[in-house]
Amino acid sequence: MQKIVINSIHGAFDLSYIGYKYYADLAGITLYPYKLCWDASLANQFFKRITDEEALSTSQICLRMFTVDVATNIQVDSKLPSNPLGYFSVDSIHRDDINLIRTVEVLGEKASSYLSRLKIVEIPDNIFWSIKEYDGKEWIAEKHLTWE
Repeated sequence: MQKIVINSIHGAFDLSYIGYKYYADLAGITLYPYKLCWDASLANQFFKRITDEEALSTSQICLRMFTVDVATNIQVDSKLPSNPLGYFSVDSIHRDDINLIRTVEVLGEKASSYLSRLKIVEIPDNIFWSIKEYDGKEWIAEKHLTWE
């Protein structure tokens, strides 16, 4: 059987801070927490490096994980892609990644962010699958051939 991780509630597929850290340890990568901030004019956004303790109390909406640790703030430039260099997105993790599956198995609900409830679904081997969603709630669908 194949194991695949999905989000089982309306919201968005995401890991909690604890989930990101656990996954990173298993995957052998180092992640650093940053908080999305605005300057006094509220016109400019930047990512500010924060401690692990601060990350635990930071709203998931403002928390971002990076693979780089820089002393200065990371500026958000509206003319550039929304994912600055070093940004680590949960979207880059394959849903059948063994480290993601292990993270959800070990941490249970603690792996999920407030926007998600991660769930492992088992499907038969040799099934070509894709993830479908409506308003963030996901399910697995078998890929079918189509012709025109």
